Amino acid sequence: MKKLIIYSLFLLSSHMLCAQSENITLSFEELSLKEVLLSIEVKTELSFYYIDKWLDSKKISKNYEEVSLEFILNDLFTGSLHKLYYF
Repeated sequence: MKKLIIYSLFLLSSHMLCAQSENITLSFEELSLKEVLLSIEVKTELSFYYIDKWLDSKKISKNYEEVSLEFILNDLFTGSLHKLYYF
């Protein structure tokens, strides 16, 4: 029996997530998911933990204006095989 299940575990400390409950603006063009997560880390002081091979290499272009970080992350991972966890 072979199953390919890809789980991405993203750990966010609860106090940092609460600190990011305010809305943010984020824009990126033709970046990989890894590059997008790195840019979110720089802008928000959050840390993401994942295994590189779990992340798609397809390029993403998005523009978010005054939305929550939760909205952005849910949008980025909608329709993917990844699971997103907040801690």
